[in-house]
Amino acid sequence: MNRRSLLPLVILIFVALFLVQCSPQPAAPEQVEVTRIVEQTVEEVVEVTRIVEREVEVEGEAVEVTRVVEVPAEPLIVRIAFPSIIDVDDVAALLAFEAMAEEGFPVVPTFYAQGELAAAAVAAGQADMGAGAATVWLNAINNGAPIAGIMEQAANGWSVVSRIEIEDCADVDGQRTAIHSEGSVSTAMLYAWIDSTCPEIEPEILVIPGSENRAAALLAGEIDVTPAELIDSVRIMELAPGEYHRIANFAVDLSGLRTGGFWVNRDFAEANPEAVRAFIRNVLEIHRRIADEPDWFQEQVPRFLDMSEEDLAVLPTIVEALLANDNYPVNGGLTEENAQYTLDFFTDSGALEPGLTMEEAYDLTALNDVLAEIGER
Repeated sequence: MNRRSLLPLVILIFVALFLVQCSPQPAAPEQVEVTRIVEQTVEEVVEVTRIVEREVEVEGEAVEVTRVVEVPAEPLIVRIAFPSIIDVDDVAALLAFEAMAEEGFPVVPTFYAQGELAAAAVAAGQADMGAGAATVWLNAINNGAPIAGIMEQAANGWSVVSRIEIEDCADVDGQRTAIHSEGSVSTAMLYAWIDSTCPEIEPEILVIPGSENRAAALLAGEIDVTPAELIDSVRIMELAPGEYHRIANFAVDLSGLRTGGFWVNRDFAEANPEAVRAFIRNVLEIHRRIADEPDWFQEQVPRFLDMSEEDLAVLPTIVEALLANDNYPVNGGLTEENAQYTLDFFTDSGALEPGLTMEEAYDLTALNDVLAEIGER
């Protein structure tokens, strides 16, 4: 291109630049501090405080309360050990775990093949809390495990179920009587009943672990008598009406006995008291909702249990029986009095070595703190 043809273009650019520099410039914008409230997880980990609004019952009236929950910057994952497979008694806790996660305490439940393995995991710090039969956990504590019972999981719903032809304790003599194990809770109750009612009999003892397995054996005609959990006794009589019945009801005869519970590693409880209180609070709130809304609970159960059509058909009867037994304690179910009774019972029955004190076995501090906060019912 000819240099002369470029000259007008160069002159035009210089004129444009001169006009821009001479034009009045807009004032710099005033700095404004803006605060945004964000309700979601972001990449940067920050300390937050969550305000939780809940409705509680005070003197028979529903009252809305606001509670401030401190959520840790790095969520504490609470590891909870369960024995065997999930059953209906576990569903309430699993529902509570969903609420705990919203408070910054996600829960990882692990189901062990045996209760002793669950207790060993908590004792070793491989799990933080656990659930299961009192004799298993109390024996672990008696052997030095740093564990304490903090609340009841479910009420004592055990009974002795037999063929209809067996009418009372005396008729158990010589009958095929299945137990879980010699050291189990249900066996201790069975032997205590026999010793106090018909000590002269000699049943034929068979070992079949698992209440549900003994229920199946009874329905199949392989045994004659067995201790059964509430849901299994209901199922037996629903599936074979008129063929089986209860000849002892430990829910009535031993109502003060705490057969199971929730347990915590003492070191974890000392380091994470808010997590323990969150656990108890959410479990109690689920227990109270179950008591108030049984239909809601019945809808939740199949979310967690693989139920056959046969099981679904008897589920309404099972839920009705659970509520009639106050299966899910709305105030935690554990007091100094019934804790001591439980220790005395299992010691006298031989299921627990003598010497364990209530203070060594249980710690009601967190439960009492939560009840002071949410009120008793």
